[in-house]
Amino acid sequence: MTSDCPEHITYGELRKVLCKHNEKIEFKGEDKRPLKAVIVFRSDNWPDRDYSLQSRSYELTSDNKAFIPGMGGYSIFAASLEENSGLIRLERVMYDEHGGEDGWRVDYCYLLNEVEE
Repeated sequence: MTSDCPEHITYGELRKVLCKHNEKIEFKGEDKRPLKAVIVFRSDNWPDRDYSLQSRSYELTSDNKAFIPGMGGYSIFAASLEENSGLIRLERVMYDEHGGEDGWRVDYCYLLNEVEE
């Protein structure tokens, strides 16, 4: 996989990859760096606004609580690829998490670093 043309995956697939990565670290005691990924939200989440691809794309890492087995909390912090963006708690606004029927729907996701088997 190259950074110029990342492979698109669904949020469900991304979630499985991030959780599996963290299970390897926890249960095998491996010292691994977190995986980085991007979630791109559909433009039709905001029918009255025309957000750029960068502003609809959020970078996150596998070390968020939602992807770590046995954590006492549940959160997914991410930052928009738009310049000067702060962190947002995606799990609160995502349809696929706790955002409800009006939650932001995912278009596609991609990994920014290779997955080690």
